Amino acid sequence: MLISCRWINEFLVGAADAVIEVEAMSAALTSLGLEVEGAVRYGAGLESVLVGELRGVLPHPAADRLSVARIFDGAVEHAIVCGASNLPEAGGKVAFAPVGTVLPDGTTIEARAVRGETSRGMICSESELDLGTDAAGILNLPSEWEAGERLVDRVAAIEDTVLDISLTPNRPDALGHIGVARDLAVKLGRALRLPEVADVPKTRLAGLVELLEPSRCGRYCGYALEDFTVGRSPLWLRVRLHRLGLRPINNAVDTSNYVLLEFGQPLHVFDRAHMLGAGVRIRCARAGESLATLDGATLELQADELVIADESTPHALAGVMGGAASMVTEGSKRVLLEAAWFHPAGVRRAARHHQLHTDASHRFERGVDHGRGLDLASRRALLLLIRLGGARCVGYSEAHGECPAQLQIVLRPHRIDALLGLKVDPAEAMRILEGLGVVVDSGDMAGWLCTLPTHRPDLTREVDLIGEVIRVHGFANLPDVAPRTGRGTVARRDPAQERRRNRSRQLLLAAQEVGLNECLTLAFSSPEKLATLPLEGHAVHLSNPMRSQASVMRTHLLAGLLDVAKLNASRHGYDLRLFELGRTYAWPPVPVVGTGPTAEFDAKLPLEREHLGILLGGEKLDAADLVSGVIRLLTRMGYDPEIRPLTPGPSSTHLHPGGAGSIALREEQGLVVVGALGEVHPDLARAWDISGRYRIYYADIDVAALPPRPISRFGGIPRHPATSRDISLDAPLSLPAADIVEVLRRVGVECAQLLGDETRLDVGDASRNVVEVVEDYRGEGVACGRRALLIRLHYRAPGRSVTDSEVQSLHDRIVVQMCQAIPDLRPR
Repeated sequence: MLISCRWINEFLVGAADAVIEVEAMSAALTSLGLEVEGAVRYGAGLESVLVGELRGVLPHPAADRLSVARIFDGAVEHAIVCGASNLPEAGGKVAFAPVGTVLPDGTTIEARAVRGETSRGMICSESELDLGTDAAGILNLPSEWEAGERLVDRVAAIEDTVLDISLTPNRPDALGHIGVARDLAVKLGRALRLPEVADVPKTRLAGLVELLEPSRCGRYCGYALEDFTVGRSPLWLRVRLHRLGLRPINNAVDTSNYVLLEFGQPLHVFDRAHMLGAGVRIRCARAGESLATLDGATLELQADELVIADESTPHALAGVMGGAASMVTEGSKRVLLEAAWFHPAGVRRAARHHQLHTDASHRFERGVDHGRGLDLASRRALLLLIRLGGARCVGYSEAHGECPAQLQIVLRPHRIDALLGLKVDPAEAMRILEGLGVVVDSGDMAGWLCTLPTHRPDLTREVDLIGEVIRVHGFANLPDVAPRTGRGTVARRDPAQERRRNRSRQLLLAAQEVGLNECLTLAFSSPEKLATLPLEGHAVHLSNPMRSQASVMRTHLLAGLLDVAKLNASRHGYDLRLFELGRTYAWPPVPVVGTGPTAEFDAKLPLEREHLGILLGGEKLDAADLVSGVIRLLTRMGYDPEIRPLTPGPSSTHLHPGGAGSIALREEQGLVVVGALGEVHPDLARAWDISGRYRIYYADIDVAALPPRPISRFGGIPRHPATSRDISLDAPLSLPAADIVEVLRRVGVECAQLLGDETRLDVGDASRNVVEVVEDYRGEGVACGRRALLIRLHYRAPGRSVTDSEVQSLHDRIVVQMCQAIPDLRPR
């Protein structure tokens, strides 16, 4: 949404009407939730452009298509070489840029010779001054303007800054300058000054408006005008429209667009001479009807689409676009001004069906004001049509349908403080609400009766009003920690849920560390796919699915991962290393009787179980990769995993019976089975059309079955430096470096405890590791079957710097014990 800073300032009264600068306005808007995404300044350099008086025109002596004009700038005359064909008569006024003027495109006006004649300045067009798009001729100005006046003094909109603000769909009131100014007025302590409007016509015309669909149109106002003169809008209006991205057309269309930007209320002007009958009918389209629209297209109308029609023919698709047949043109004299409130759902449906998105539909879809705002907008447009086109209003008519009810809500002042954790003075809260248009009856301090404004359809609850209070009062004023109010009890976290959450977090990190890529698939699937997978209980069917192919909640993660594997296999042959951490859903075979305050409700819900699914696929991957990946993952989490033979059963039908195993953990109480792994059954792979490409291996881990492990706790960043020592070792190739590192870690802890000193193995300054392998060399100088390892150990003491002597003593002891623990290891 583009917003003119100058226009906004016209609506704000107070503080001696001081202009609110762009930076202050941007900061205030952003704090109000109307985020400013950009700002463009217009008119820089145009302060030197003057109103010039044409004193005379002579032919150019050396060019047939050029002329030499004498321009009076209020002090002296200038000879200007000009090629425009629309110069006014002597005494007419033009836009004159004297020497030294910098035009918006960066051009600097200089005195220069044109075919032998010196031109001292420039007579400018709209396009050259960036005041419009007309580049065909010069900009002619009103003859009553005085020569020598600055153009920016005559047309204030020339110098302006336009803000681009980001709006959420729940704020249709901010789609007009009045709505934005209302928010700013409350925020900055100003008063809102509404523009001048016409009086309500006294004459009501019977038959001017006939509403046949009251459920689709809540309100329709029609104003009949006679003796309207269609012409060009004044420069101030054309410039304002151009700055905000709209193209001026004529004074009738420009008026409706101007009020659209001002109030956010879409309007339309019909040429009554091209409409049959005395007025308009708001009805649904009939079968076979079509509409030629203003953009030159022809729409085939649907029977449920609302139209504005005369006695026989549609002339507008309600809330979306007008028709070409009743378009206001140069000869129009009798016009009809429309102001209405259409049901948002109907406008949205029609706009999407015809693939149209207009300024009008954008606002009607979100809900415009059907009350005072509609009255003011229509009377504002009526005033402009009378003043700009010389029209006279001969009467009006209004029809009422089904509009949203104006809500009344009880707001408890003490609830504001309790919800926000912040003391807000009741007088300040009342000032904010009344400034936003809420009518507050504070007769009972225990609860204010608030009548909500019709321009804010998003306000429906007490908490919405509290949200408005803090939005204006300032989110920055909220405390970092909400204070306890003493009311009610503090909800405590369920320890079981906390353990599951921690296990899930650990699984995610461990899966990524072992080289798996996370997938997020839909929790919905088709009954046909899930029928091929094991199920304990009954599937959960959706009563209103988004699509028929996803009408069941997933009972297994494998279905979604196989969809991903199929998609990747059809596009490339790269290896797949995927995992997903998600929930499965099923009705239990027998009702589950729980305990606690929510047991009655829990019994009516399906069971949700969190699982980790791991899928590997590719020509270079096999079952051993899956087994090693699962073992490394669980080991990183602090478990002691073991893969055991799996007894075939109903829960493992998705795995190949000759290549499946169960995932068990060695615990003090014995083995704990937490899942199963193996090759996906060939029949299942064929059902997904993957079997001919490569084999698929899958592992499933039940997160709830994982025994709890201590949660890692992080300390502060060390404040004192570490030091390091290197060990050069001669090791057999059969001995993994990881085993040596693990022994060094264990021995380092034992030696530090034995010495009883603060010095110990710790992370280095430039490394996250306590012990790191720096170099692994095999070749000349090293015996066959052996290798040379360079391992670095880092030492640190908490709270102080370490000394060389204490580090060397600990380091020597660690090396001796390491060689005793691994006899085949020799220092080099």
